[in-house]
Amino acid sequence: MKLKSKDAALRALEWHDDVFADIIRGLLLKKGFQIHPGELSDWIATTSVGMNHGVRSQTRDIAKCWCEKNKKLAIIGLENQSDVDVCMPLREYVYNGADYRLQLAKAQSDSHQSESKDPVRFVPVVTVVIYVGLHYKWNVPKKLSDAIEIPEKIRPDILSDSRLIILNVAWLEPKEIREFKSDFRLVAEMCRQLRLTGHYRPRKNQKIKHPYEFALVWYAFTNDPKIGEYFTPEIKSETRMCEFLDSIEAKGFKKGKKAGLAEGKKTGKKAGLAEGKKVGLAEGKKVGLAEGKKVGLAEGKNEIKLVAAYLKL
Repeated sequence: MKLKSKDAALRALEWHDDVFADIIRGLLLKKGFQIHPGELSDWIATTSVGMNHGVRSQTRDIAKCWCEKNKKLAIIGLENQSDVDVCMPLREYVYNGADYRLQLAKAQSDSHQSESKDPVRFVPVVTVVIYVGLHYKWNVPKKLSDAIEIPEKIRPDILSDSRLIILNVAWLEPKEIREFKSDFRLVAEMCRQLRLTGHYRPRKNQKIKHPYEFALVWYAFTNDPKIGEYFTPEIKSETRMCEFLDSIEAKGFKKGKKAGLAEGKKTGKKAGLAEGKKVGLAEGKKVGLAEGKKVGLAEGKNEIKLVAAYLKL
């Protein structure tokens, strides 16, 4: 598995409508109201903004359109942040403004094709910041007015202002985390544990609907080699954490066994060669000694015969 950035890994999980809806439900909706995954559709995440020197693209992590009975209710964007960003209020203002501009352009186009005199109504545009930093809460400007310097001569109350909607994931309390019903609950539990203990120990009875995407998040946040090396991409359907972990352990055992067998063969061959040389050397010495004695004895007897013959003369 290739290691992705935290933002990219989160984006892969949040792209699923059930996860997106689960995040939005608790942050934006009034109590008692619901947003269903089937009411969401992908929206344009990248918009073009005219600049002095041309056109520049502005890209949000995810944007979706919320419709109910074919009626648009809102355009909602998610922006993942692993670090605080002092420019975030301005970025949010640009993101939202670009989507209002798209609505305006469509309204103007429709007005040329229709004789209706009804006033045009636009839908709200909202951006939610998913902050997954582990060392401190979001501690930089949350409002546009806090990010700009307003001259003393200008009344601050007449300026348009906007406030960031920020989810400090790692600082959520257990009661708040339990409100999430999708795989985002696993992300929130992991971030909280990493902040408090530096480790992540998942509950084995938890359900995982998107195991591959959650594995990407787990690996991005912990750099756990077991996840990166042994995760089985084939596990893409809903499963439980215990089965998820068992599949990783099984693949790790299989790979370890294969590596151990190869290493064993290599070590055994080397040891066998050394032992063979040792035994061969000992056998060679033994055979050589016997052969040497035999030859030496024969040559000695021959020498004795020659000396005896010489003495007779």
